[in-house]
Amino acid sequence: MSELDEKLIYRIGEHESSAYELGDGEFTVAVVAGNHGDEKGPGAVFNGFFEDLPENYDNLSLSYIPEANVFASEETTRKTPRRVQPNVADRHDLNRSYETARQELESERRLQNLNTTQQAAFRVLEYLDELQPDLVIDMHSGTSGTRKMPQVRYKHREDYPIEESEIRNLTENAGADMIVSTPDEDAEMLGAVAPKMGYPAVTIEVGGGVESSEEGFTAGDASDYENILRSIFAHALEGAENDFDPREFTGLEKNFSTAGPGVVEYHFPLGEEVLEGETVATLTSDDGEEHELEALEDGALETILTGKKRENVKPGNRVFNLATRDK
Repeated sequence: MSELDEKLIYRIGEHESSAYELGDGEFTVAVVAGNHGDEKGPGAVFNGFFEDLPENYDNLSLSYIPEANVFASEETTRKTPRRVQPNVADRHDLNRSYETARQELESERRLQNLNTTQQAAFRVLEYLDELQPDLVIDMHSGTSGTRKMPQVRYKHREDYPIEESEIRNLTENAGADMIVSTPDEDAEMLGAVAPKMGYPAVTIEVGGGVESSEEGFTAGDASDYENILRSIFAHALEGAENDFDPREFTGLEKNFSTAGPGVVEYHFPLGEEVLEGETVATLTSDDGEEHELEALEDGALETILTGKKRENVKPGNRVFNLATRDK
C-alpha cells in the first residue's frame, strides 16, 4: 500500500472536510461517513479499519471521507446547525441534498443556486466524479435514540447505468440482510444519487447513533459493522464468498403512535420476523391505558427506539420500522 494522501473536499467558512486516500490498486472504493453528525459509530469503526488494512488488499485504491457533513458532526446533530445555515426553510440534511447538488453539477451552474448544505453535497459529488470509484460505501447507523438491525441497503432503477446483478452479487456476500428498494426519480440520498452518476453504491446501517453512549453504538455493533466491511472488501477484491443466507426485503413500513405520551415495550427482538396483525409493541400512556401497535405487513423488526426515547413516546412519534417483502 502507498502512503496516506489528504485531499480537501470543501472549505466553507471555518469548516473543512477532507478525503484520505490510500493505495494505488486498480479497484477504487470511496467510503463516505458522517452524512449525519449524530451517527458517529460507523466512522469510528472505519477509522480503525482504515489504519489496519490487510496487506492482501494490494489491488485496492481507497478513499475515505470521515465527515461528509462536518458542520453537523461538530455538534453531534443530524443536520447542519442553524448557526451555519440559519434559514430553516432550506434543506439542511446532507443526505437529502445530493440530487439537487447533482443537477447543479451536471448543468455546470456550479454553486450559485445552492445553500450551505447543498454546497457540501456538491463538493462531495464533484470529488467522486473526479475519483471515478468502482464502489461507493455510504456508512450509516440508527439516529440518536434508535437502533437498526445489521443490514446492507441498495437502491436500483432500470434507468441507472449500474446493473442490478453487479450490486446483488456484492451485497449477497456482505454477511447481513439486504433491503432493496426503487428510489423516486428525485431521491436525494447518496445511495440513490451515486448510481445515477455511474458509480455502484451500497448503504450500510448497523446499531445506534452516537458513539460510546448508553443508547448508541455498542461493541457488538462495531464488530458487526467491521465484519460486513471486511466481507464486502474480500468479495469485491478477491471474489471471496460468504455462506451467510441473507433475507431480502423490498421496503420499509414505518409505524407511528396515535396515543401518548407514554412508555413503549417491545414484544419482539430487533431483526425478528413478525406477521401482519401481530402486536409488535405496547404503549402504556401516562393515564394507564395500554395501546397495542400491530404490524401492518409481514416483515422483520428493522428499527426500534432505545433508552430514554422509549419513556416519552408522544402521538405521531415513529415507534418502529418493519423491513418488508413484496407480497
